[in-house]
Amino acid sequence: MKCPVCNTPVNGDYEYCPSCGSSLPKYNNQNFSGTGNGYVTPPVINPVQPDEKKKTKKAAIIAVSIVAVVLAAAIAVIAFALNSSEKYEITDYIADNIDYQGTEGMASVSSEKSDIVNFEAMYNDLSEINSQAEQARFEKACDIFNAAIDVEIPENNQLKNGDKVQITIRINYDIINDCDLFDAKLVGDDTISRTYIVSALGDLREINPFSIIKSVKYKEASDKTVITYDKKYSEKFGKFTASYNHSDKVYLEITDENGNVVEKITFSSSYSNDSDKTATVTAHLKNGEDDNKENGFVITPVKKQFTAQVVTTTTTTTTTTKKDSRTDFITDQNQIDYNDYLVLKERCLEKRRQKYPDATFARSYFVFNQHYYENNMSSTNKVNGINFVFYCTDSDGNTVLTSCCAFNVRYDKYTGDIVDPYGTELTLGKSKYNDFDEYISKIQPGNWDYVETYEY
Repeated sequence: MKCPVCNTPVNGDYEYCPSCGSSLPKYNNQNFSGTGNGYVTPPVINPVQPDEKKKTKKAAIIAVSIVAVVLAAAIAVIAFALNSSEKYEITDYIADNIDYQGTEGMASVSSEKSDIVNFEAMYNDLSEINSQAEQARFEKACDIFNAAIDVEIPENNQLKNGDKVQITIRINYDIINDCDLFDAKLVGDDTISRTYIVSALGDLREINPFSIIKSVKYKEASDKTVITYDKKYSEKFGKFTASYNHSDKVYLEITDENGNVVEKITFSSSYSNDSDKTATVTAHLKNGEDDNKENGFVITPVKKQFTAQVVTTTTTTTTTTKKDSRTDFITDQNQIDYNDYLVLKERCLEKRRQKYPDATFARSYFVFNQHYYENNMSSTNKVNGINFVFYCTDSDGNTVLTSCCAFNVRYDKYTGDIVDPYGTELTLGKSKYNDFDEYISKIQPGNWDYVETYEY
């Protein structure tokens, strides 16, 4: 059989011409009509012309090519957009050195996560907005950094110079880079290790607490010891300062270079009634020894023996004159016995509450008049006074200051005790004051040579 289109002989049962691709007739399945001359005429076939077939294939190829080009362009644009963000390496923000607290052999790492990985520098690079200009934005960024970055710091509080500290940093970059706060990208390894060498640790500073003590007395009459302190004492021990502070029954206070109180010390004493007249004074620490060592100092010693000055009861007969008598006026607040002071304080508070039931202690002052003292004018004038000032609520509901005072206070020169603290006459102040400055300005002029704040 021949192809009715291209006349190419076709042998076999083909459906399409192997030469031009036209459809071939299946004679056994077609109805043919006779011509009357004995020949059979095959049916008329309208095959696809070769030129049209080529055009169809060419159009399909062109369409596919256009789609491929457009797709490639889109991919390129997306890739360019993704790669156009500026990138910063996480290692640029990891600290070269870390900080420690404590001293040689008792130190630990004090740096925190945001110190080891510099959050502020990282934020300023990743964001176009400066942290100082938008504090709330910066704090939000820090929250994201904290969530994305984990810093593993070994727990060791016995570090010494030369020790190695290995810190491991793990970063989830997706949390940071997917956040709309940042214009740039953070890149780097998921896990980073850094090894730091411990250095610059100082030795423990030894602080002797007994430098503040001037003397120790033993009073036979009352069978008690009395410690006299140097109220002007102040001494530096490296970055620490030890100084006298008598508020809240604290005698020695230790502060660091920033003025923070790191230790408070009180003292107690006991007398050994022997030929050596020895008094043992003990220093009592508010903090434990380990806490102090961690801060960089140690209190040593905590006990010390002093030769006590024994005050006996053998005296001359008391006269009415000031000179050579057993008692005398208190001329300096250092002469006030602590226990007797407390007795006067409680008596004044009780008396003050008779008018102001809500009265609470605020402050006390010691006042003194040198002229009246030297001229023995106590019969008509006030030589000294221990003034107790209290917070009170007046009838208008205002918080004011009022006072109660013990004037012409005398002490026993041989025992050191205030003479009859339970019987000393007390005087209630009649005025009210808004603050301490007003109180001082009203009581001092013309009355006292000096007014000293006196607090236990």
